[in-house]
Amino acid sequence: FRRLRFALLGMVVANLIGCAIQISGHDWRTICHVPGALSGVMNLDRVLGAYGVAAFPILATWSPWLALPCFLLIVASKKAACFFGGAVAMWSLGGRWWRAASVGLLLLGVILTVPNGSFVNRIRQRSFTWWHTTGMILKHPVVGWGFSPVSYATARTTTGYTLPHPHSDWLSLGFHAGAIALLASLWAVWTLLRHPGRTKWAAACRSSLLGLVAVGWFTTCLSHPRIGSVALLLLLWLIREQNEALPSC
Repeated sequence: FRRLRFALLGMVVANLIGCAIQISGHDWRTICHVPGALSGVMNLDRVLGAYGVAAFPILATWSPWLALPCFLLIVASKKAACFFGGAVAMWSLGGRWWRAASVGLLLLGVILTVPNGSFVNRIRQRSFTWWHTTGMILKHPVVGWGFSPVSYATARTTTGYTLPHPHSDWLSLGFHAGAIALLASLWAVWTLLRHPGRTKWAAACRSSLLGLVAVGWFTTCLSHPRIGSVALLLLLWLIREQNEALPSC
């Protein structure tokens, strides 16, 4: 599992090269929601930033200098959710310097994202969407609306509200699987918060997962297979590290 850090470093470098090619003017595998945004080889701007969040604690634990390319990925995405997730990952690493850097990353995120004219409108639209999504979750709290491709259409017919997208992994889970599954997942996150890593790599995996959880509050990233698979590997790595650190009987 510890060899995964080599794969993470390779993917971070590959994404930086992809971003450099896009900056040079080549429209190479660019599918972005924001015109002119960078997507690297992840092919989506928010996934690009989320990958930087996931790799940051692992590579920073390996060498503090390797945190720089992850930081560049977060900045290249220009996604407010990724700035927030990166700050959470930094803060959970502990230490005075990392926590000071997390505040700096948040301030940089504000500087880069707030001047965008659509930022305030996006917050207003998402708060409106989240309010109605919460109401839909409460209508079917036990089993949710299901994972059928027509689940959104069914909800629209029932409620009369056109739900564009929850724009949140957690609200999506509550909508599809119900409030019970959502509460169980939140309990799992709370368990992750209460138990610090027993090794430096366990602490790094924990910080990565908490950062991705934070990104998932404000956008869909964990539900994307390119990030969900990374989160699953980090979770397995964390479990193995924690078990290996237990004292033998």
